[in-house]
Amino acid sequence: MNAFQEFIEKTKELSPDFIVFAGDLFNDPHPSNVVLSSAIESIDSLKLPFLVVPGSHDAVYSSSVGTVLDPLHKGGHIQYLPLKPFEFGEVYVYGMRNFRTRIEFEKFGKEFFRKHPPTPKGKYNIFVLHQGVDFSKLNLHPAEVELYPGELPKGFQYYASGHFHMPAYFRFNQGFYAYSGSLETTDYTQYEYEKGFYLVEVESDGETKITRIPITHYRKFNIVKEDFSGLDAKDIEEKARKLVSEADEQGCILVLVMDGTLPRGVSRVDVNYESIRRTAEKALHVRLVNNLKTPEETLTRIELAEAETIFAKAERILTKYYSEVFKEKAGKYASFTIELVKILSDRSMKAKERTVVAEKEIENFYRVWKEREDT
Repeated sequence: MNAFQEFIEKTKELSPDFIVFAGDLFNDPHPSNVVLSSAIESIDSLKLPFLVVPGSHDAVYSSSVGTVLDPLHKGGHIQYLPLKPFEFGEVYVYGMRNFRTRIEFEKFGKEFFRKHPPTPKGKYNIFVLHQGVDFSKLNLHPAEVELYPGELPKGFQYYASGHFHMPAYFRFNQGFYAYSGSLETTDYTQYEYEKGFYLVEVESDGETKITRIPITHYRKFNIVKEDFSGLDAKDIEEKARKLVSEADEQGCILVLVMDGTLPRGVSRVDVNYESIRRTAEKALHVRLVNNLKTPEETLTRIELAEAETIFAKAERILTKYYSEVFKEKAGKYASFTIELVKILSDRSMKAKERTVVAEKEIENFYRVWKEREDT
């Protein structure tokens, strides 16, 4: 809220003609009443058109629930671009809905453009979206790619995009493609990313000037990474409490990344993580990133192949366990559970990549079931 308020105050000083917010106005599809009322008050204080497209966080899987942006639009606080483009003099602004996966865009993207055709017609045309676009310079993981550059409609001089949290802008088609980045840190691995937004000034001849406006009132993260290899549970707790105590600071987000291989006979569950968290007295929040491994988790390929028998056994047990709730679908849910376990324990990917892949698999799984039920 502090970061957003700084954005509001700096925007008032800059006095633009309108604001484009390219998705994820909220980090949760169900913001608290406190957050929602604060956002409405801040946005209304601008007394400027506030144009928004949905992001990957401020919408939910269920179409019956919709997005929190809908009541904000109907209440006159924002303009929800996917419903209607915005025109200001000779400027045309078109907004696309968010497609959470590559599969979703392939299935519904053309239909969206057919129902809401982008018709650039002004001297200066702006396309707003919230997607992972496969530009080589962004080096996105394949699981993060939702669109390819050639699939974006032409005729626009500026593509304003959300979703990618690191700021970047570059030449594209006859104009610019821009990711303004986030106003706040939502993942400790992105703490070093510059926070801010862009002031875009357009001359009468279409010449575009982009100025970076920094945000400074974002939360402070104290990040400590430590190797706990060879320590038993008691020594891990003692060392971790010492590190947390030393890094404790008023109002910060304290992150302790716990790496290392445990001795044989020691399990992650033997560690009292709550006692480690309670050591902090000043921090706003303490997060423990548990990367501790047992020797068994450093298996060879042959040992991994043998582990498949464990997964098969687990699937049979889960099918029986699920049968009362999921009935004839129990086997499907059991198989999907095992698939998620494999994805989330795949150390060939980074933690963020594993999460992205798992979330998309979940969405695809439930979409398939919904489509089958609808037909």
